[in-house]
Formats: sequence, structure tokens, C-alpha cells
Amino acid sequence: MFSGQPVELCDKLRGLMYKHGTRNTDQQAWTLVSLVIVAVTLASGILITHGRYATT
Repeated sequence: MFSGQPVELCDKLRGLMYKHGTRNTDQQAWTLVSLVIVAVTLASGILITHGRYATT
């Protein structure tokens, strides 16, 4: 789904936050990254169980 490593994603998020003038970016970037990972995990789980990968 993502075309890069989690570290690259974190760097991109951090760059975005610096652009928008947000401070304390490390903590916020990691929080955002973990939320994204959880969302992607849930979404892929739902797709696998209910989508075209369903075994039933």
C-alpha cells in the first residue's frame, strides 16, 4: 500500500508538521504514525475478512 519504509513516512509527516509550524513534532509525528498504522491494519483486516479475499 505504501511505497516506502515507515521511517520515510515518519520523515514526511515531520516535514509536513514543520511546514505548518507545529512544535514538539517528534512526539506528534510518532503518534500520527501509530494512528496511521492502526488504521491501515484495521482497513486491511476488514478488506481481508469482508472483501474479495474472503474465503466464504
